[in-house]
Amino acid sequence: MPAAHLLSNHYNETRSEYYRPLDMASRSGGEVIPFIRYAMQGFVDGLRDQINLIRDQQLHVAWVNLVYDRLRAAGGGAAVVKRRRELILEMSGADRKQPLTVDQISTLSPQLARLYVERTHKSLRRDLNHLKSLELVVADGSGRYRANVEIIAAFLPARKSLEMPTPTVRQG
Repeated sequence: MPAAHLLSNHYNETRSEYYRPLDMASRSGGEVIPFIRYAMQGFVDGLRDQINLIRDQQLHVAWVNLVYDRLRAAGGGAAVVKRRRELILEMSGADRKQPLTVDQISTLSPQLARLYVERTHKSLRRDLNHLKSLELVVADGSGRYRANVEIIAAFLPARKSLEMPTPTVRQG
């Protein structure tokens, strides 16, 4: 269903550009190739965006499943497993690509702050080291940590470029 709206979205997002090839087709007496090229490039760009969105969603689901599986397999008390799960999932948010200090990590979200409010940084470091041993977290050597979401990429097929070839038009 979303693919059915790709051209309409493209025309709306590039409204000023839309009128240019449309006007050219009208003034040229029917030379529609520039408009078709513009439309198809928008369609390809829209498909690429849709594919990237789906891929990102699949990566997120795979990451969450990996986190749950590794923490479940590692064992531990239910409260500890839940706390560590919340920790790694907060660290792996879409906008969290940069390594974080322990102080930054403990305040990533209100829920995470509540989980660590009565604990010392030692507990947080212990949880981070446990997650590191499960390869869910990587440390950069300067006391900063980040989620190791790249581990999921090892399970993905290689991506092929979706470049749109320039059509050849026969004059004749």
